[in-house]
Amino acid sequence: MRNLFAFIFMSFLVLPVYSLGIAPTLDNATLSHTDKVEIVYVDEIGFPGSGDGQFYFPQDVYISFVGDIETQLGDLFVADTGNNRIQRLQRNGIFSYQFGKFGSSSGQFNIPSGIVVDFNFYIYVADQENNRIQKFDIRGNPVLEFGDYGKQNGQFIYPKGLALDTSGHVYVADSGNDRIQKFDSMGNFVEVIGGFGRGDGFFDSPFDVVVDQDGSIYVVDTGNNRIQKIDEYGKPVFSFGKAGKEKGEFNAPKGIAIDNKYIYVADSRNNRVQMFDKMGRFLYSFGARGYKKGELNNPTGITVSKNGEIYIADTDNQRIVKLKIFSSDN
Repeated sequence: MRNLFAFIFMSFLVLPVYSLGIAPTLDNATLSHTDKVEIVYVDEIGFPGSGDGQFYFPQDVYISFVGDIETQLGDLFVADTGNNRIQRLQRNGIFSYQFGKFGSSSGQFNIPSGIVVDFNFYIYVADQENNRIQKFDIRGNPVLEFGDYGKQNGQFIYPKGLALDTSGHVYVADSGNDRIQKFDSMGNFVEVIGGFGRGDGFFDSPFDVVVDQDGSIYVVDTGNNRIQKIDEYGKPVFSFGKAGKEKGEFNAPKGIAIDNKYIYVADSRNNRVQMFDKMGRFLYSFGARGYKKGELNNPTGITVSKNGEIYIADTDNQRIVKLKIFSSDN
């Protein structure tokens, strides 16, 4: 098992950055970059299937960290949604191990849609159709689970994206209940943020969530085609985006990642990833619909490493796409 490799199609290419986010295919691409940033296509990991390192509609990908330093545990954890399992791979695509299968018992999944790994190497998985969150040790052994179907505090309807804060709290995009729920590391309910609506601090089918070092919460408000920033006390700060296909607009955004300078959004139905500064101002985008190198088809999950590597769950292409961003102010 450990000697099986995920199929990796390696290519190193500088893709042009376009203000409207429409990248050409490789057949007519011009190799160039702006003065401020260049986006380097690195590789693709995986292809359709159920074997080691293969995927069936993966919805999320996550890089594990320890503080500010990536260790040997800085590997990729993929929610291989259609195969109802979690796969761990090295960042060069080499398969490590997997766990889970279809079912409702402990350690089994029915549409795993979100994944995070905490600083103690515990893995949390949003088990969507089972309406629960499962916690595992680093080898994939079940530790605990929390939640069931419902609208009360601590219950879920189709939980999707997950996030962690620096204190180890777990945030759940409780999509069917149009809210974010916060729990401690033992699964005890702490608070709820939001509810259905169009105004500030309300959500429509939120798909993902991320928390920065200051405790600010960024929510992918999918049904409202926007990103909302919420402070650590649950109060809305600002939002950005609206429905559309122009720069800074969204069509069913589903994933979000942040680093010290930028916000990255998987703009799923526009088949691209958009980059913003921390005030929500549009900077760049990359991707266009397709299956060739540099193209995307319903990108869903997204994660970014400390050194600027971006990994995208390219869901309908059934692969993980790796990019790298170089900024002139690095």
